[in-house]
Amino acid sequence: MYGYMKVYSGKIPDNEIEYVNGMPFYYADESQVESYAQSYFDVLVAHLRTADAYDADKKTYVFGMSGVGWGYVFHVLRAEYNDATKQLVLYVDNGMPVAEGGGKEVAKLTIQLEDNGNFKYISNEML
Repeated sequence: MYGYMKVYSGKIPDNEIEYVNGMPFYYADESQVESYAQSYFDVLVAHLRTADAYDADKKTYVFGMSGVGWGYVFHVLRAEYNDATKQLVLYVDNGMPVAEGGGKEVAKLTIQLEDNGNFKYISNEML
């Protein structure tokens, strides 16, 4: 999420991109990435730092900036909201066209809505 919202959105100045063997990388400060992740997920910093993208020597998370990659584009097929718990449950597909086996509910994502307009991910479940 941090990469999508803060890095790949095109807001990184060119002078903050570092090249390693001709490949562009951006190194985001560990505290910024961890704070962002913890605002959406109940996750320990120690767990975040087990990611392959974490560089303990630089105290950063590395993001490749070559533009090569593919993003998962899922579709919300239906949603349920519980007003008492303020939880939103989204039922999503696998992101594939119907002709290729898509269009069926494959996962359930539960989100806790907060009074201030923010949200936290509670759980996900494969169906």
